[in-house]
Amino acid sequence: MKLSDKISKNRSKLIRTALVYLSFIGLGGTMTLIGSSLLDLQIRVQESFTDTSQIITIKTLGYFVGGILVSIVQKSLPDGLALFLGNMISGIFFTLAPWTKSLVWLEVLVFIGGIGQGILDLYCNLSMLHIWGKKSSNFMQALSMCFGIGSLITPMIASPFFLPLVNENVSNSTIGTSSRSSFKPEDVKVQFAFMIIGGYVTIIGLLFSYYCVLDLRSGFTRSTRTRRESSSKMSESIPVWKQYSAVSMVALMAHLMFGMEGIIGNLAPAFGVKSDLKMNKKSAALLVTAFWTCFSFFKIAFVPLTLFFGEKVMTYTSLLIMLSGVILMVPHASYNQLCTWISFILLGIGDSPLFAIAYATLERFFPVNTRQTAIIFVGGVIGDSIHPRIIGSFMENSPNIFVYYLGSFAFFSIIIMFMFPFVCNWLFKKQPKKMTPEKNAFMASKDFKYGDDCYL
Repeated sequence: MKLSDKISKNRSKLIRTALVYLSFIGLGGTMTLIGSSLLDLQIRVQESFTDTSQIITIKTLGYFVGGILVSIVQKSLPDGLALFLGNMISGIFFTLAPWTKSLVWLEVLVFIGGIGQGILDLYCNLSMLHIWGKKSSNFMQALSMCFGIGSLITPMIASPFFLPLVNENVSNSTIGTSSRSSFKPEDVKVQFAFMIIGGYVTIIGLLFSYYCVLDLRSGFTRSTRTRRESSSKMSESIPVWKQYSAVSMVALMAHLMFGMEGIIGNLAPAFGVKSDLKMNKKSAALLVTAFWTCFSFFKIAFVPLTLFFGEKVMTYTSLLIMLSGVILMVPHASYNQLCTWISFILLGIGDSPLFAIAYATLERFFPVNTRQTAIIFVGGVIGDSIHPRIIGSFMENSPNIFVYYLGSFAFFSIIIMFMFPFVCNWLFKKQPKKMTPEKNAFMASKDFKYGDDCYL
């Protein structure tokens, strides 16, 4: 089949996939923007940094609520409507959040925005499975890359709006002692960065509104419910304990991998400055840039390499690269800058494709539902939230714990990812193969629409 024919045949799928990718770029952007704007938000609300930083925890709570909500209403919520709601909630409330001068209202608005993030994160990943099914692995890699792109681009968009460390407008008599505290709430401009990123997310949500109307007119809601009921019947032939055993392994991987990424993103600069490396702030901050750059753009090479060498070979290659990073990191990265840089680069490359591979692998054995996806991503967000706080409490007096903690996370991620396909093959080797009547009946029905072949 010619490429033009393939594009024409899958036009609806490709357009929806592109919108999901754009949504995930926005999700990565809002995730990065919150953390990088804390100092300016502190000035805006005139509270201590400790109190202001609690909005990150509040945002995480909102994410949990979003995950719980979508797992409850999964059977009656089409993907298009869910992505419309997630984008609109996230975009509007993150746009409004920095305009308030009250910490309480800031927390409320960020909490609601976090609900939108939870919906987006779950349904962007779930939509790739619904659209492409067993062929979703490479599309999942591209989706993960979009999150990294959003995380990289957002600081560049926001940095012109950040206040400098010193207020140059104060009187000469106070120049020697002036600091960020000399700024007033009216001086803060970071809300314009939130407006740009939030506006982008809102526009993507409005684009999804077209598909919501189109889907409703074409009976997509009924089709979606029928497809999910059919998938539920298929899942009933597989013991629940087997499904959730595999889901638990992926959730544990998400916990370790997201935790590792959170540790690097939040604490790598502090480690570089406070450890025996004695790096300056600018160089230490580049450690994070190096990790995320390798993490994001290795996926560009990973997809064509997978088509040439196969996914199994590339997965084991990634694990070996990641293991090399661990060996080089522990304990050498605590005192040797060259080892530090190389280990961060290797970790970024090795970690890049693994979670997307694990998540897409589940679909090859059973239909993954929204509740199972929520378990996986909530486990990941817990890892991203609590482990940076744990290490942060030791950073002042024992900065080298960063190396051992991070190395252990990477090592156990490698072990679990290596075992995962063997465990799945053992769990599902006796899976019943007689599903053809249900599949054929569903395909022959008038309710069969785009993406309904995802479980075939």
